[in-house]
Amino acid sequence: MLLSLNPDIVTSIALWPNEAIVYHPYRGDTNHLDSIATEIIKLLSRNKINIEVLIKTIHQCGIDSASIEDTGQLVHAYISELSNNEIIIKC
Repeated sequence: MLLSLNPDIVTSIALWPNEAIVYHPYRGDTNHLDSIATEIIKLLSRNKINIEVLIKTIHQCGIDSASIEDTGQLVHAYISELSNNEIIIKC
C-alpha cells in the first residue's frame, strides 16, 4: 500500500525540524504534529511511499530507540491518526 500527502493540504503545512502544523482547509482543523509525525510528513512530501519503506526509514532516522517491530507499530498508529485527520491518503 502506498501513502501520500492529501493534495488538499499540501500548501497548508508549516514544517520545523521536530514539529509541524497542518491546517485542513475544508475541515477547519489545525493539527500540531510531533517529531515522528513530522518526519512522516517530510518523507511523504517528497514522494509516495510504501508503508514498509516508511517504517524502515523512520527506524533508521533514529527518532526513537525502539526495535524495528516497535517502530512498525508506532508508525502504523501514526498512519491511522494522520489518515483519520485526512492529512495523508492511501493510494
